[in-house]
Amino acid sequence: MSPTSRTRNARAVYRVEQRSLESAFAELDANVIAEVLERRRGNVDLAAQDLLEIRPSSTEKRRRKAEAPATEREYWGDVLAERRADAERPGTESDGSASNDNAATRSEERSIRSRHEWPSEQWGRESDDSTRFADVERICGWRNGSAGETELLLKWRGTSYANCTWAKTSAIERDVASGTHGKMRVTRYFDKHPIELGPRVDVRPEYLVVERVFSKFEGVDKTLMCVKWQRLGYDETTWEEQSAVRDLFEGGSAAIERFERVHSRATSAFARQAIIERETANDVNNAWSSYDDDAVCESYGESSELRSYQKEGVKWMSFNFRAGRGCILADEMGLGKTAQSLALIHHCLKVRPGLPALIVVPLSTVVNWEREAKRWVPDAYLVTHIGKQAGRDFAREHDWYHAPVEGADGSLRSMKADIVLTTYETVTADRQSFAKVKWCTMVVDEAHRLKRIGGKLGNDLGTLSVERICLLTGTPLQNNTAELWSLLNFVDSKHFSDAEDFEAAFGGMVKASQVERLQQVLGPYLLRRLKSDVEQKLPPRSETLVECELAPLQKKCYRALFERNFSFLRQGCESKENFANFANIMMEVRKCCQHPFLLDGVEAAVAPEGASTNILVSSSGKLQLLDKLLPHLREGGHRALVFSQMTRVLDVLEDYCRARGHSYVRLDGSVTGSARQEAIDHYCAEDSDTFLFLLSTRAGGQGINLVQADTVIMFDSDWNPQNDAQALARAHRIGQTRQVQVYRLVMRGSYEKEMFTRASMKLGLEQAIFGGADKEEKTTAQSRKEIEALLKHGAYGIFAEDEVRAQQWSDDSIVDILARSEQKLIKGAEETNEVGPSTFATATFVDSGMRADGVSLDDPNFWQKLMPEAAAAEEERKAEAEELLAKMRAAEKLAEEKKNAVNAFHWSWGERKRVVASFMLFGWGMWEPIRARSQLKDDKTIAHVKMFCRCYVEDALKTVPSDLVPNIIEVLTTEEDEDENSLPDSEGREYLKYIMAEQGFNNFVRGRASDDLARLELLQGGIKAVTKAGSFENALTAEGMPIPELFADPVASWWTEDHDRALVVGTLKHGFGKYAEIRDDPNLPFAETFAGKNAPEPVKKDKKKEFDVVAVDTVDAEKPIEWIHGRLLSMRTKRIFSALGGTSFEPPPKIERTARKSKTAKFPREKKPKGAPRSGSGATIEKLEKAQEFLKELKRDACGQLAMPVGPISGVTIECLGAVHNKNDFVSQQYILPVGFKSSRMYPRLDNLDERTRWEQKITKGPKGEPQFTLTAEEGCEPIVAKSATAAWAEVLKRAKAAREARGEVPKKTAISGPEFFGYSLPHVRLMIESLPRVSECKGYVMYADSCAKTVERKKKEEAAMTHPSAGDDKPVANDDVDLSQGYETIDIE
Repeated sequence: MSPTSRTRNARAVYRVEQRSLESAFAELDANVIAEVLERRRGNVDLAAQDLLEIRPSSTEKRRRKAEAPATEREYWGDVLAERRADAERPGTESDGSASNDNAATRSEERSIRSRHEWPSEQWGRESDDSTRFADVERICGWRNGSAGETELLLKWRGTSYANCTWAKTSAIERDVASGTHGKMRVTRYFDKHPIELGPRVDVRPEYLVVERVFSKFEGVDKTLMCVKWQRLGYDETTWEEQSAVRDLFEGGSAAIERFERVHSRATSAFARQAIIERETANDVNNAWSSYDDDAVCESYGESSELRSYQKEGVKWMSFNFRAGRGCILADEMGLGKTAQSLALIHHCLKVRPGLPALIVVPLSTVVNWEREAKRWVPDAYLVTHIGKQAGRDFAREHDWYHAPVEGADGSLRSMKADIVLTTYETVTADRQSFAKVKWCTMVVDEAHRLKRIGGKLGNDLGTLSVERICLLTGTPLQNNTAELWSLLNFVDSKHFSDAEDFEAAFGGMVKASQVERLQQVLGPYLLRRLKSDVEQKLPPRSETLVECELAPLQKKCYRALFERNFSFLRQGCESKENFANFANIMMEVRKCCQHPFLLDGVEAAVAPEGASTNILVSSSGKLQLLDKLLPHLREGGHRALVFSQMTRVLDVLEDYCRARGHSYVRLDGSVTGSARQEAIDHYCAEDSDTFLFLLSTRAGGQGINLVQADTVIMFDSDWNPQNDAQALARAHRIGQTRQVQVYRLVMRGSYEKEMFTRASMKLGLEQAIFGGADKEEKTTAQSRKEIEALLKHGAYGIFAEDEVRAQQWSDDSIVDILARSEQKLIKGAEETNEVGPSTFATATFVDSGMRADGVSLDDPNFWQKLMPEAAAAEEERKAEAEELLAKMRAAEKLAEEKKNAVNAFHWSWGERKRVVASFMLFGWGMWEPIRARSQLKDDKTIAHVKMFCRCYVEDALKTVPSDLVPNIIEVLTTEEDEDENSLPDSEGREYLKYIMAEQGFNNFVRGRASDDLARLELLQGGIKAVTKAGSFENALTAEGMPIPELFADPVASWWTEDHDRALVVGTLKHGFGKYAEIRDDPNLPFAETFAGKNAPEPVKKDKKKEFDVVAVDTVDAEKPIEWIHGRLLSMRTKRIFSALGGTSFEPPPKIERTARKSKTAKFPREKKPKGAPRSGSGATIEKLEKAQEFLKELKRDACGQLAMPVGPISGVTIECLGAVHNKNDFVSQQYILPVGFKSSRMYPRLDNLDERTRWEQKITKGPKGEPQFTLTAEEGCEPIVAKSATAAWAEVLKRAKAAREARGEVPKKTAISGPEFFGYSLPHVRLMIESLPRVSECKGYVMYADSCAKTVERKKKEEAAMTHPSAGDDKPVANDDVDLSQGYETIDIE
């Protein structure tokens, strides 16, 4: 796998495509690949073309690698040099991980296909000449047809999956109505699902099962019912015939019966709604307090019964509701809070009939809530309000409320839904809709989401009209009492209105009396039971703390992290700035404890070509343990959950599972709701054999039931132990029949071990309030001290390495490791004391304040004594910095003294810059021309210039890698000349050290070091070649200086190799870029022809005037040759010098191009008047004939009129042709604007450009009798009214551009035609309009057939004029005929 595949950001959406592109473009960052894939919507071919342009050349790769010495990759490359050598040794680490990865991918694709097997006769076949291919909504699969041709399974817009049909690929591609869109759709499908993976059908069986029927339409000859299908949203509902729903579809009969039953309640619902509208606050309180029936039923649904403690919980919550206050059900995870809350809702619906209940839950638990609702409140009408905006709007309009009934008040809307189930995000998005409804109760699951005071979710929920509130949370207290106040304020804002008063009373928690008082306050509002309190039959949970040893690579990285950040560590953690540094170090060390490949640059340094499985496993102690543990569990028939709070750890575990062949599913925050539930269902299925479930701790801890697993592996522990507790409760909960084994993996003697110990103690605050112990909160200063102490603890273990112990641990079997690990069986009363490190009693790290090596944790010089080598290196760096600073100060002082002295030797600023500029013109060794051009004082000799340039290059090399300039390094390493050594210290190297250290000049050198060294390296190639020739004269001969193959066209037809040699010699004599002096040098071959002549600007060939090329070439042949432009000479010079310096060029690839036909000169045409047709839009006889044939095939009514609608035609569907209005504004030469003309087309929504909606277009008569053009979108935009079709669509494009800019996108250039989008300028539609009555009365209008005839006639005249031009005519006579077939303006928006 590519080293760049595990990135900081979320994993790519197109994972398979991402992996394939990463292997091909390993040098590019994975985030760049993901971005290109997202832009290309997963199209691998198109993305690869973009990446080819982005990918640097081999030279660029070397340059980038060399220019970044301080990058993470090179840092870890130096640190891990030995490790990389071991990995690259021949004969090692050859396990075929790449093939395993590909095999796993193929296996995954096969498993997806095998889930949905369909008989071949399930769907019918579409006719090849079908006219509805433009209505395809999506492609659902493909197969090999009977005739050997590929067939695609098509889902049609507005129909269900039951009405899909198979169609040949060729029929879709050649369909006229869909045009190129059909071909593009097929191409995109096979790009995403390569044909090499075999046939597939991506239709789930649930898509053909009726979930509910919620609307009915009775027509003359048939009755239609609106059907919602299982696992599909409301935006994919369809209208089906009642007989088909009842007889053909699974679940249809039961759905119809339930619809009739719900519909029969509409009349009484409207009557109740009228009463509810008149209720006062006293009426509401009386309704709750006067209800005397038992809140608990003996059974729910068919045979579901609550446990005794659950009945008690329902009674307690109903008592609170009766008393007029909300409540918090805070039972421990796994005790059935969902069942209790649904039983409470069952009670509330009886107390307040006519008012619905609202349930707000995390998206991952929606399906589970739906299932539980069917079990506990089966008679309630449940509406799940999630999904796309269009589906939510449809559900709110048609499934929340009853349809109006006869005799009811039209202003009233009675609720059809008894329960509305939604998510946090949906409540925020549709808050206004929820606020319009009166709710009898609201249940909020995972209510610790409301812990933040003033949070958006809490504010939005607080605006709803709710009579009673119930919060569900397994962790009511996570960090402090302020979060507890936030929950209490939500359920009873009257009694808990002031957070400061609550914090003052209970925030400190330093006295037992405060704890007791808080317990008394919480009593009426909060109910919390533990498993040990109520459920004695639950199997025990056995926990094992496995202390893993750091792998050799981990130890190196771990130690390097401390040594690299020694300067921060020695400063302590007192200030805010240092605290941030400590936090960063802490996170990096924590990553290293999981797997060193999580550190940026480590994997690339260890295995540049990608890590094999053996390297992946051997690099982490935890992965070594897992590699031994998982086969042991698999042999025992166990199934396991693996939790990690880092998604990048899950990436590593995925690579490992694929390589080892472990079946798995994954769930983290990036997995969408539908995919999340599919993964859970797949793992929990009775016949599932999936071994592992990889979960992120926080995403996997929200209300998920995974009792099918009996083993939990905590790969790394969360700093907040409540998150770990929630994760463990996924398997250890009601319904579990086997003992749950928990393995917690920590690194022995590391920061992680100490962090786990202290994190466990955070449970103490909860235990104090709910269990009775006393705890004290920490201040900010104490938190800083704690972090510093954690890092100190972790540093001890690594700097006191025990290689023998680590090797023994690596060689031990899993049985031996587990036998030495501390275990605890948690059951009964023991579980109530499950806080702190005593749960595990590992006793492997006891801090007595003083270590065996005599270094105390409180020693102010702790880090210096622990890492003496790093301390010495830090002192050395500090000394160097101080020495440099002293030199800079001395240089400034010396410069000031020399400036004031009369005869002192001094390099002025002007002299320095002139020498550098001349140095860049001539290069190393050309000292005489450098000195001559620099205009130096007489006291500056050649020796001074040489020493200055030498020191300049040495200083510049401090910022540029030496391997980029090998030729300069070669000449620089030669011994200094005698004349350089003879310079006194006040003028030589010692003095120049101060010059180079001056702040201003030092910045000057570093700012241009990269460019200057590149220039010197370039010139050095030519200097070496001329030196080898012996003189400039010899260098002008082919024997003296042969020119290597350049693989480039000469800059002119007369240019030869002699001119290349002259260009080299002239550059070294006159300077780089001094082409005028080179041209006029009499000793070079240019002066005789070009002396004093300027070069013309290079002219690009105009492709539009290719017919004039022959004439131009003929004329140019008679003109004298001209001098070459400087830009072209500069490119030639660089190429020659690079070749002389050793750079080899490759010949360009040979591309066979078909010979282009010579174009004849086009007949010049007169400028068209405004309103004339755009180029290329003229009418032709072929267009006319196609339109006429199309018109003949259209259906007509009894009166002979065209049957509407017609289309789509070029994307436009004609709904109504309207009537001809013979007025000037409605009739022109080009077209007729019928009043009442109506058409429609699909176009993006303006509020969500990723979705398309139907746009209706109308032409009506305005208030002053003028034409009025109206655009109306079904969703996302209010109607747009304009004076022309062009102006109407221009407004749409303007708004779309603004929407794209608001999303941070670059608006794409769009040019559309308003008349064409409306449709009335299309040939087919023009003929349809011409068939309307009264068209013959429209004076001035040119019929479409006549316009085509005129166009053909005009073209013939043009051709004749070009073939036989009139004698004496300078230009042909312009034709007065104007193509009136399709004249209109276009809109061009960027």
